[in-house]
Amino acid sequence: MVDLSFFFFVGIFHLSFMAYTDIKKMKIDSRHNYFMFGMVAALYVIVTPSLFYLGSLFLVTLIIVLSSSKLLASGDLNALAWIILGCGLISLPKLFIFFYFYYGILAIYLIVKQLLLYNIPVHVKQGIRTPGLPVLWGAFLLASLVKA
Repeated sequence: MVDLSFFFFVGIFHLSFMAYTDIKKMKIDSRHNYFMFGMVAALYVIVTPSLFYLGSLFLVTLIIVLSSSKLLASGDLNALAWIILGCGLISLPKLFIFFYFYYGILAIYLIVKQLLLYNIPVHVKQGIRTPGLPVLWGAFLLASLVKA
């Protein structure tokens, strides 16, 4: 069996860099996302799942990315897509572990954000942007640490 932890090692490095630039500049370099999509393609060549599983994984990725399109920026959506595809290609339990951490951290993030912005008027709230990649980074890091 091939050790697929290289995906998590390289992914953590790239997500760390993208999260830092997202916090610093509120803009990310999409070349890192394209590189990680290449890593997902390498995973596909190594793992070679069935067409049914691959189609189901693409459908789940599409549904989750489209449902998150109002919540996350486009660079964050690309990162979410390669994380879902990569974790799903490695193993289904790893994908579920990522979802568990992602939605848990996202719920805490949204609650804290609402509490911090509670007294700010609505027209001012709409102009406030917050980075989304640190949420993905935290969930990806925790999912990579759990053995599945």
